[in-house]
Amino acid sequence: MIYDMEDFIQKARERKPAYREEPYDESAFKTYLKFSNLEEPENYYQQIKVCKAILNDIRYQSFYVLKMAKYCPKIDSLTIENIDRIRYNPERESYIIYAHSNQYEIYEDDVRFIYPSLVDVPDSFEYEVVMEDSSVYVYNRFTADPPFRVYGAEAAEE
Repeated sequence: MIYDMEDFIQKARERKPAYREEPYDESAFKTYLKFSNLEEPENYYQQIKVCKAILNDIRYQSFYVLKMAKYCPKIDSLTIENIDRIRYNPERESYIIYAHSNQYEIYEDDVRFIYPSLVDVPDSFEYEVVMEDSSVYVYNRFTADPPFRVYGAEAAEE
């Protein structure tokens, strides 16, 4: 096959560019700067793990509810039906359980005494935490390694 180079160059010049850059807009750039430096939540996945653990322990009235009662009185009388939501509050550095008529607060530093194994799990997007009954497993999302058990019913009774 013989190609005509001049014809090829002419067709290339006539072709429209695939991407046309938008003109610079000063007001849009200032708006972008306002929101571009927002802080990403620190230890977000760790906070989700703790919130899920608190919710599941209250749901099943596990041994950990008694541990929570040491740091947050009257939480042992709370039932799953009364809970509206559980959130981490970075300003107060605590986990707050919002119930229908009350709020229960567990400070972040106290969580390590309630869930010593869960807090020690690395906060990474590579790992996933799975809660099954009263056991917590961690597995790597990108490998075929089997999950390892962080703690379970036997460890909770100790």
